[in-house]
Amino acid sequence: MKRRILILPILFMILFISGCAQKYMYTPPELESIFKTKLNMNPSEANEFLPFIPSEKTAEMVRDIPVNTSNVQAVGLILMRKITSEGKFNVTMKRVEDTTALITEIPRNADPIEHLNTFIALARQLGFEAVYVKVTRNMGYNSDEYFNYVENHICAGIKSGSQVFLFDFINNPRAYKSYKILNDPEAIAIIMNLRGVQNDRRFLLTGKNEFKEKALSCYRAAVDLTSDSAPAMNNLAVMDIREGNLAEAEELLHRSLKADNSMNVARYNLAEIYLRAGRMEEAIELLKENIEKSPRDPYTNYRLGMLYFTQKKNAEAEECFKKAISYKKDYFEPRLSMISLYLAANRIEDAKALLKDSNLIFPENTKLKYMGDALTITEEELPLDAE
Repeated sequence: MKRRILILPILFMILFISGCAQKYMYTPPELESIFKTKLNMNPSEANEFLPFIPSEKTAEMVRDIPVNTSNVQAVGLILMRKITSEGKFNVTMKRVEDTTALITEIPRNADPIEHLNTFIALARQLGFEAVYVKVTRNMGYNSDEYFNYVENHICAGIKSGSQVFLFDFINNPRAYKSYKILNDPEAIAIIMNLRGVQNDRRFLLTGKNEFKEKALSCYRAAVDLTSDSAPAMNNLAVMDIREGNLAEAEELLHRSLKADNSMNVARYNLAEIYLRAGRMEEAIELLKENIEKSPRDPYTNYRLGMLYFTQKKNAEAEECFKKAISYKKDYFEPRLSMISLYLAANRIEDAKALLKDSNLIFPENTKLKYMGDALTITEEELPLDAE
């Protein structure tokens, strides 16, 4: 098979899909111009998100790999080993419809996105049709963490006939439920969104504005690349909410839901804005809509329960708290809130039973200890109240 080096296929798709001739090599000035005008970033920054430009180092990695399109799995595993410098993999094969997934566990300090991009670039150097594949699994709820890292996880794929073989660089993989082959701009948008999440969390941990600016840049680039980048719109809105820019955040969240109405986390964040504006009933309706779409979401059930609790609708609040706990037994907040509800309603035996069960899961929790003390005081006062 004739080997061809495919350089920067992503930028080719973004910038030259209108019909100009294929171009496989870019000069440094051309690259700098493209990155600055289209992605608003320096070439060194863009390398985080785009498939790596083949270099002497990457060429050396693929030089001794036998090209055999009938044995895609073997070639993919060789690439995995070279990229991670590991000789063995804990590989499992799963078949979903016509797709075979090869999943490997990598060291916890490794960067799956970096490995993913390297894999795509090297496979294309070898002449394979390497693609980005979005894989999802139905966890039953969409917290922000799960939405970004599970619902938007992408892995590498190599096409061979009617099959796509998946090579996944992620820790502790579980069974995936669906697969979607992405074009390169879609994949970049997802990667940039995930990089934005990483930098935003670094900002929250360190308070360093450099991470905040990187997060904003990543999210904005993702939104600019695709008109339906709902996750990035949602995450930009979260940053606006933290800064108090509620009007901008609300507009972004409406756009994100228009792009993907199934994204519960955006509706959840919009409810937060409504709460801050005193629009309680609108917030409740949004959370109820979330539960209709994902009834086993413990976080939204808890949040809705808290709104009912503030309205003194104890029966509705209790039902929501119970659901949240049943869907996630180690979810502390609804346990604490329901104990408070029982104490407020003078349901001492119910409070004691839930407190006992919670102490088994959180034996050293100081808040539960405080609740136990409050419960003891309440019991001691009961005879006096009865008189």
